[in-house]
Amino acid sequence: MQVTPFDGGGYTGKRSRSGAMDGKGGFMALLHPDEMVIDHTK
Repeated sequence: MQVTPFDGGGYTGKRSRSGAMDGKGGFMALLHPDEMVIDHTK
């Protein structure tokens, strides 16, 4: 399994918005102070 580094930001890629942990294609993420998540589908 390859881990993609997002140090400094990055794009998680186009994926299905179904299934996974939350039923919306979600996955676990770790955030640090002064970081944010933007849903580009909204």
